[in-house]
Amino acid sequence: MKHDRPRAGRTASAWLLIFMLSLPAFLPACSPREAEARRIVLSCDIAGEPFVSAAQTAEITVMWLAGGVYVALDPRTVRWTVEASYVSAKAWARSDRTLLNGLYWGKSAPSLSASENDRSKMEGTPPTGVRAFLTDIVGERKVTVKAVTTIGGQTYEATTEVHFGPGPLAAFAGPPHGASTWREAVKACGGTWDVDMSGYYQPQTRLPTEEQLYAVAGRSRYGAAHAAGWRDDAYGSGFFLYWTGKACGDGDDQDVRIISLYDGAVEWYYYLMKDWYHWYPDSADGAPVVVCVP
Repeated sequence: MKHDRPRAGRTASAWLLIFMLSLPAFLPACSPREAEARRIVLSCDIAGEPFVSAAQTAEITVMWLAGGVYVALDPRTVRWTVEASYVSAKAWARSDRTLLNGLYWGKSAPSLSASENDRSKMEGTPPTGVRAFLTDIVGERKVTVKAVTTIGGQTYEATTEVHFGPGPLAAFAGPPHGASTWREAVKACGGTWDVDMSGYYQPQTRLPTEEQLYAVAGRSRYGAAHAAGWRDDAYGSGFFLYWTGKACGDGDDQDVRIISLYDGAVEWYYYLMKDWYHWYPDSADGAPVVVCVP
């Protein structure tokens, strides 16, 4: 006699089949923890140290971090950008502290001999590869740098902050302004002068030394003053004439050292006939400028 299987058994099998078909397909994928571990990482070799010369160069490196292990990237896939910049130097004279003047891709900076226009974009071609070099001539600057790469069809990006330390501009108390006579310049800085002008630098004037001005001049010293937007002469020819705290002579015969920031090498003494004598802005060389030191 033929016996049928219990209907309940067939029903249980059917339910089991339906349940198995309803399970999600388990495709190869990273778990959230694994996905988080797979990322690119940036490192920088400077962290706000003072300049040792007229410029400071940061080296930023990107690595691929997978499962706690650093793996070298294909340099052809990496692209770099500067996302933001902020200058906190007191002697920065431009109205916008986020401008990029004085910041350049590469290991060196061009030498400036006149004030730049405001720069809101990086000049030159951004680097490619796993290392990027960024050079600053201003100092006291924070820069946000981003690297982007593509791995297995997926885009990864990371940012880091580069902190440039105090540069040659840090020697000054603020941006410059006009002063037609040396005594006017001293008073503007809240300083005093010695009646016996023996030709030595007088720190009580609160005017800069020659060396401090040379350090921000153009040509071989790169020109931080020009990057920072320090005042040019009336004709825009690049001749910045700045008072120093060095004077000599007595009575009506007094010589005061004035420095041109055009190329950092021009210097001369200016003959002061009387205290009331002024160097007028319409003179051939433009009016002198004062910048104070703390």
